[in-house]
Amino acid sequence: METVEQIAMTLIWIIRAGVTLRVVYCFICMMKDEEQKESYIKRMKHVVIFYIMAECIWILRDLVISYYM
Repeated sequence: METVEQIAMTLIWIIRAGVTLRVVYCFICMMKDEEQKESYIKRMKHVVIFYIMAECIWILRDLVISYYM
């Protein structure tokens, strides 16, 4: 069970780092390409929605595991 927890925590940190890097990348691209600004804003919005969903899934997972323990 400890290994599963370590894998879960690693995945959470990878998701958080990926979301942060994607948002920073979109900001940098928005500064360079003003014509595509709307598409980069849309991409950032999708990344934030993905992050919220991923965090909710991990919270639900933790609730289920704590309920059955």
